[in-house]
Amino acid sequence: RHCRQMLTDEGVMTVNLFGRDASYGRTLARIQAAFGPDTVWAFKPTRDGNTIVLALKVAQSLTRLELLARAEEVQARWGLPATKWLKVFKQVQA
Repeated sequence: RHCRQMLTDEGVMTVNLFGRDASYGRTLARIQAAFGPDTVWAFKPTRDGNTIVLALKVAQSLTRLELLARAEEVQARWGLPATKWLKVFKQVQA
């Protein structure tokens, strides 16, 4: 809750959780409780079990096309494979 309070309305909290840990589900539930059920997104876990979780201060209803457009901007500007990231980036279901 404190992290959410510190963010601007455009802010995003990003954390790296270890998905194989027994506390993963509890931690994810606590993040959803603090930020709201429709504001938490996560990447597919890595082979090592790390899961990057993003929690938005304010929910945004972006379509996949809008996300793709933003990913293309990131890719063009910084050369990062952002369009590929969309394949493994999903909203966390409560």
